[in-house]
Amino acid sequence: MGMRDGNVLSDEDMMYGWLCCDRCGNVMPPEWMRAVQNKVNQVIQAYYRLPVERRSGIRILELIGRYWRVDAKLFESEYHYHEVLLKTTDHLMQYLLNDHRADPPVFLFEELHAFIKELDLSLQLNLHVVHWTPNSLNIKKYVVSDNPYVLDAFKHIISVFCHRGMLSFPEKIAVINLLNGSQKTVEIEQDLQKSLDYLRLTKTSLQENGFILPG
Repeated sequence: MGMRDGNVLSDEDMMYGWLCCDRCGNVMPPEWMRAVQNKVNQVIQAYYRLPVERRSGIRILELIGRYWRVDAKLFESEYHYHEVLLKTTDHLMQYLLNDHRADPPVFLFEELHAFIKELDLSLQLNLHVVHWTPNSLNIKKYVVSDNPYVLDAFKHIISVFCHRGMLSFPEKIAVINLLNGSQKTVEIEQDLQKSLDYLRLTKTSLQENGFILPG
């Protein structure tokens, strides 16, 4: 994985480009994960752009039929391909229908960028679905990954954005896993230095594994 637009670290690159635990070395997640993520992103965007009265289970199935163009050869087997399709369809139906009367999001698959001087690094935060609440923001992020480190990656990048005033502190951040149907709440890290240290270690790990970070 190269860093997009030069010296940039994205939360989604960390999810699907290189992320692994310290014990297993540089393990690349399978390509089908990023491919499926791209397709479900298209479905979710199209759904939230619909008027409330047109949001339905039938409409979700139509959108999946329209956008699902994933090469079955990326998967372990034909069975695995259909398994992933059925699971993501089921969980998209579940979560999108729960939100069918929601107002249009204030952010819909928006990218925020910031240069962090202490890290000599630009960060990219991908916000999927963001609604206003009476007090702040309600953020939902949909992922196609069962890697436990996904939550850490997102948590520390969004924490830096909030502490630096580039994003209001959200009332709730929900990360929805479209593979297993789970929803987990992410808490903003109160110690900014802890998040900076996590991202500094990430940058060092990338460089030690041969990834070029122009700077």
